[in-house]
Amino acid sequence: MAERHPSHYSELVDDVVTKEGAHAQGIAITVIPSLMERTDGLGVFEEGAIFSGSEGRGPIEACITSVASPYAPPRIPREVFLNASETILGSRPVLPEGMADIPELPAHLIVWWRNKDWDDDGQAGILRLAEESSQTERDDFRVVIEKQVTRAASIVHQASGRKPLIQSSWGHATPEERSGEGKSRGGPSNKHGHLHVLDLDPTEQSIELRDDLLAREKLNHFGPWNALAHQALSTPTTRILGNIAHGALPNSSVTSEAFTDFHFGANGTSAYCDGYRLFFDQPIGFGEAFDCLTTIASSFEGFYQDVTMLHSDFYKHSADSEVRSITRNSLARRAADFGYTDLKQKN
Repeated sequence: MAERHPSHYSELVDDVVTKEGAHAQGIAITVIPSLMERTDGLGVFEEGAIFSGSEGRGPIEACITSVASPYAPPRIPREVFLNASETILGSRPVLPEGMADIPELPAHLIVWWRNKDWDDDGQAGILRLAEESSQTERDDFRVVIEKQVTRAASIVHQASGRKPLIQSSWGHATPEERSGEGKSRGGPSNKHGHLHVLDLDPTEQSIELRDDLLAREKLNHFGPWNALAHQALSTPTTRILGNIAHGALPNSSVTSEAFTDFHFGANGTSAYCDGYRLFFDQPIGFGEAFDCLTTIASSFEGFYQDVTMLHSDFYKHSADSEVRSITRNSLARRAADFGYTDLKQKN
């Protein structure tokens, strides 16, 4: 008889039942129509050259563009946005034709970067930048990205009067894959490196309560596996994050803290967030923070890919106890090498 292992099924079901019970009126979906047809990166550097001008060091360049699909509803009068941009950039920016007649614009900009000497139009997403660039190239990336992020943040702050949020992610998903997840968003659909600089207040977002979502869309919203992994692994993950961050910034003292946010808004909406915060003993610049976070992203992505491969091998050979044992031992060693030294291994 095949070996059986304890299942987390009941824990996962309990998590989903609890969260679904809290959503009797439906799940909150952010509804923000695009301002114009999405191009998903086609010609972004040409558009950025017109909007902000390009900041370059050799083949490495960065620019700023407006956003076709904002994260929050447009609320900044057009002239206020353009005047703030002109003050910071030194010249009046030119918006895409699709935004020519829009009276209110979002306080939301995108900073893009690439290495024109690389293939695929110089695509330099966060993982590629971290894993394939030389130290000189990384230094150049940091300089040009920091300059454009500073400009974008100044525009957003001046236009909105509020402190901007800088947000990014890694990975890639096609528009079809994003649509398949049910939300229109997900992994970035553009492989060019980019990050968002915006004024985002969740209470101002357009919300629609939906009670007709597919089961997989509900699971995507509730994230029971994420909650279980966070609960089980947050202690060692916090330690690993701190170690990686300190290695990236050896002159800073860095601590990490796990958190879980679950709150309801006045209109019945809710938000779940399991994550980690980094605390530095002294202020650091954007370039240092960017280096630190790209190193963390690359490290965890490599570990995740290895674990995914071993997980797949384990279940492909579920009937072979010897292969299962070898795979399990390999997984334990890889986890220990990464820093998960206090996990208990089952025979």
